[in-house]
Amino acid sequence: MYRLRSIEGLIGKHKELQAQEIYLATPEELNDPLEGAYDLQWIGDSVLWNNFLKHFLMVLIDEYCHLGILGEEYDLRNYRRLDVLKSVRKFKTEEAKKLYTNVEIKLFEYEFVSELISFLSKKNTPTQKYELKNYLKIFHHLSLSIIESEFENIYGFRVFKFLPFPMKIEEILPQYIDIFRRNKIDSTSIFNNEGEKLDDFFSYINEMYDQIELIALLKSKYTNISNSKFYLFELVDRYLEDIELMLYPNWFTACFMSTCEKSSIWGYYADGHKGVCLKFKEKKDDNGNYIIELRNKNTSKVRKFIFHEVIYHSKNYKIDFFKSLGKLPGKQLNDEWYTNIDGTLSNRVADIFESDDLWRNQYWMKFEEYTKSKTSDWKSENERRILTNDFFSNLKEKDSRKWVYDFNDLEGIVFGAKTSNADKVRIIEVIMEKCKAQKRNDFKFYQARVEKSNEIVKYNELKLLQFKFDKE
Repeated sequence: MYRLRSIEGLIGKHKELQAQEIYLATPEELNDPLEGAYDLQWIGDSVLWNNFLKHFLMVLIDEYCHLGILGEEYDLRNYRRLDVLKSVRKFKTEEAKKLYTNVEIKLFEYEFVSELISFLSKKNTPTQKYELKNYLKIFHHLSLSIIESEFENIYGFRVFKFLPFPMKIEEILPQYIDIFRRNKIDSTSIFNNEGEKLDDFFSYINEMYDQIELIALLKSKYTNISNSKFYLFELVDRYLEDIELMLYPNWFTACFMSTCEKSSIWGYYADGHKGVCLKFKEKKDDNGNYIIELRNKNTSKVRKFIFHEVIYHSKNYKIDFFKSLGKLPGKQLNDEWYTNIDGTLSNRVADIFESDDLWRNQYWMKFEEYTKSKTSDWKSENERRILTNDFFSNLKEKDSRKWVYDFNDLEGIVFGAKTSNADKVRIIEVIMEKCKAQKRNDFKFYQARVEKSNEIVKYNELKLLQFKFDKE
């Protein structure tokens, strides 16, 4: 297995060679902005959608209370995530329970809410994020006046002196209700057929909505007040991001290749051929998987990592939200998502609870699929990657994701076509000290060259560069 490195990373700032270190990065730290991306979609009945909106309402009320208590003292957007994992039916105080209960009762009496739940539960196509964002914005604005009123009744004040919306929410609701009802009658409408067209339609609507909100910001006093602006105009987007915390754990990876012959790859990952390529020995486990054994820098725990072959594809994986709530405890999942407050079960409850083992296996298979996938634009890399996740441990700090390889597993180093002699000497000196300490005589150095005829990188062993240390 091969791993391209820059000189700066290898023996400069990070001293990866000296430390024999491999860092497992977050998807955001990788080169592909679509790394590990998936299309989240919602397929639910009235029980699931009713509970989904109640969960969103819980977050709306939580954030309103935070804003009422903290004001603009802390940045609500950046210092924390939304508390999407908490239980909807557990409250710290009686006042909080009363606030949520009163708002829920009044809000769910609106015809828009009941028609929305009915519409979403009877659609013939999955609900996409762009579409859902549009409905949640309306739901958010509709709930705000009720939250303000009930909050004032209990705590004696309102957070907002006025609401800077360019149109009254009551003027919009009949249009949506009409769309929902027509969709039930007309099965050939855009809402029941081609999902991509539907996504494009709501993408356009959301762009228009964003422009309307921008105009409202320009006309309001909330432009330079971050928390108020966040709550009024950015909370829906943040919610649709943070609810992914309910699905799969965060994952981390280190990238290798099965070959290092592509000149363009050297140019990208090895600082224009001035870097090097680490060549690791091939090792297999009992199942025939290529592996590498690493020791965690913090805990000294030794683990066998499998080299997963990356799958290249033209489209993102599709994830069914309601079937992928794997971060929630089973009781909370059953009580607050798959069961209504009156005890009615969702007709999708069998997807999970009929065979928990089967669902868990499918859940982890789906997770593994998307963590080892990339768009077809990167196919020439022939990438292999090692993976880990934070389902059972906290890997937020970078040091917790630094792993150390056994020096004997590093077969050799390939110098790039433009690696300077000065850098080669620095690398050889580090390797010589390590070989001397372990009485190792089989370490190999190679020199890469680019064949002009086909731009393929070939390398030859530098056989004169050998160490001879007597073994005691």
